[in-house]
Amino acid sequence: MSNNEEIKRFYEFGPFRVDTSERVLLREGQPVMLSPKLFDTLLALVERSGHIVEKAELMETVWPGTFVEESNLSSSVSLLRKTLGSGVDGKSYIETVPRRGYRFTGAVEVMGQSTDLIVGRRTRVHVVTHEEEETSPAEIEIVPPTRSPAIWKKRSVILGLSALVIAVAGVLLGLRYFGTKSTNAFEPFSKFKMARLTTTGRANDAAISPDGKFVVHAMDNAGEQSLWLRHIPTGSDQEIVPSSKDGFSGLIFSPDGNRIYFSSSGTLYEVPVLGGSAKKLVNDVDTAVTFSPDGKRMAFMRGVPSQRERLLIVANADGTAEQILARHKLEDAFLIAPAWSPNGETIVFPLRGSGPDAPYGNLREVRLKDGVEKKITSQQWSSMGSGCWLRDGSGLVVIAAEEQESNSQIWFVSYPSGKVRRITNDLNDYLNVSLTADSSSLATVQFERVSDIWMAPDGDSNRASRITTNRVAGMGGLAWTPDGRIVHASRTSGYQEIWIMNKDGTENKQLTFESGRNSLPAVSRDGRYIIYVSNRMGTRNIWRMDIDGGNKKQLTHGSDDVSPQYSPDNQWVIYSSSEIKHPTLWKVPIDGGEAVQLTKYDSNLIALSPKDGQIAYAYDEPETLKRRVAIIPFTGGPPTKVFDFPNPFGQIIRWATDGRALTYIGTPLRANIFSQPLDGSPPKQITDFKSDRIFIYDWSRDGKNLVVARGGRTSDVVLITDQSAFK
Repeated sequence: MSNNEEIKRFYEFGPFRVDTSERVLLREGQPVMLSPKLFDTLLALVERSGHIVEKAELMETVWPGTFVEESNLSSSVSLLRKTLGSGVDGKSYIETVPRRGYRFTGAVEVMGQSTDLIVGRRTRVHVVTHEEEETSPAEIEIVPPTRSPAIWKKRSVILGLSALVIAVAGVLLGLRYFGTKSTNAFEPFSKFKMARLTTTGRANDAAISPDGKFVVHAMDNAGEQSLWLRHIPTGSDQEIVPSSKDGFSGLIFSPDGNRIYFSSSGTLYEVPVLGGSAKKLVNDVDTAVTFSPDGKRMAFMRGVPSQRERLLIVANADGTAEQILARHKLEDAFLIAPAWSPNGETIVFPLRGSGPDAPYGNLREVRLKDGVEKKITSQQWSSMGSGCWLRDGSGLVVIAAEEQESNSQIWFVSYPSGKVRRITNDLNDYLNVSLTADSSSLATVQFERVSDIWMAPDGDSNRASRITTNRVAGMGGLAWTPDGRIVHASRTSGYQEIWIMNKDGTENKQLTFESGRNSLPAVSRDGRYIIYVSNRMGTRNIWRMDIDGGNKKQLTHGSDDVSPQYSPDNQWVIYSSSEIKHPTLWKVPIDGGEAVQLTKYDSNLIALSPKDGQIAYAYDEPETLKRRVAIIPFTGGPPTKVFDFPNPFGQIIRWATDGRALTYIGTPLRANIFSQPLDGSPPKQITDFKSDRIFIYDWSRDGKNLVVARGGRTSDVVLITDQSAFK
């Protein structure tokens, strides 16, 4: 091989090839879209296949000289697992080594290929895909000439080509600097200031006016909501729509800033910005509306349960002349507001994936002229919220959660490249987002929950005592052991892990370590095992471990498996799975094995009777989408009872230990637990807490003790102002 030849290196495993020179991952010859940091993470692991790569080393390789939290690394690994799937043995390609780092376990074959002519030798990797750095001309080493005429002639060609490369690089760098003003330094909201606009802790939904002078928000008050307008420069507040039990959602200003639109009980209204009579516009509107650039038309999503469809509707701004622009299956489309592009040609909306991607969502755009749809980014999120375009059409700001049970954050999606970047990265949740007309500021609702675990002897709330004090305990799940200890999912260590402690809070012991998000623990009838939900392999599945945390074993391998509970005979684990998009009930042997599907209709497991194994599940009525709770025998069959519970998908429902009633958290305050007898008699209040919310709870095996995770929820409107230079 001559000195002028360069080796192109490839790493192959399973159906994948990692091309290091082109910085691309191929699956059976087809490119797989990865962000630069994800590619760097994969390459670092593949290059040391079979060896442990310490977390600190991996973070320094991927984010050199930059301080980042470990959650960034764990999120990258989780996304890689989801992208790569499983190997031929059914196991993930990437293994977590607790407290140390990660190991690539796939069989990797290293291959090389030489090139005929190289114009120089680069001393830094040249990023080709999703380029973050340009190779500067100074980094190209020119080979000096010799006295040989033949070699001199050849190297003269090389020098000429080198000069050409330098000239082209200079032009590209100039265009990059002057044309885009340095991609990294001037990305929207790469630097920002955040200011709190409300301090009540009771804000719910918000929107900012086009000129940035006003913010409208819905405020909770004892189970009702009212609409308030804040003048940002003076801080003055004015109620513009009085309290209503029906509540308000989908807040948005008209493009001229003179009117505010909102939905209440599925009906769209408009009201003058300084208050007045609300005018009814359109029925059956399930999201906020989005307006065309000229303000003459609007679009929104509508669910049609009878046809099992969700429709993207376009209409005049007064609600007349409705047209269907796009239609999707009911389970595919999120009921999230669409976003009309600044050029008026397309509308963007979120849509769930299909097949292995079913639990995740993506952004799609549809052209108004012909209804043609396409993805605008390869990024997948487990849940998605509202989004809005920047004024120049260069991208969107969206609310999304990357993984199940992770916090909803604010993201920037570049258009048309599809590259994504977090704007926020903290422990809060964000509920929605709206932008000013010049895209210099955005308003959102910042949401935070604090929780501690309380133990109430005999279920008596007046005798309840707090047994944790870290403000992050219990929200991920609670369960009693037969011997009276408490298993809980808490963020005490910074990650959501499974812990076990005595009923007075002493001897609190961590059982899982830095292995994704772990939640919803349940203890076997004999006290030997804990089953729980973990996304350590990229998707949520059911895992089992010994009561002391040893011998962890994956029991299920679906695309989204949750809510595990033991059968009365201790032989089966019953759970919900969204393998076919809508949730259905399954069971798997306690020692692992082939899973058995119990239902094929929409059914989300919420409780299993400790007496006879009757199953209570939540479902949406096909005709009305009304959410109800049904009870079926453990062996299956039609429902024996049907009940209406407040928000059955969004709260914990437990069987009473005697099997004669279902207990639940009462709304709207969510401060106390109620009992619904199976004989249909009226519900009865069990606890009498005077403050705070109950997030989750569980009864001891003998029914004499109650453990609850309770605390506060604060949600306020915040203003985020872009501080990027030269906007």
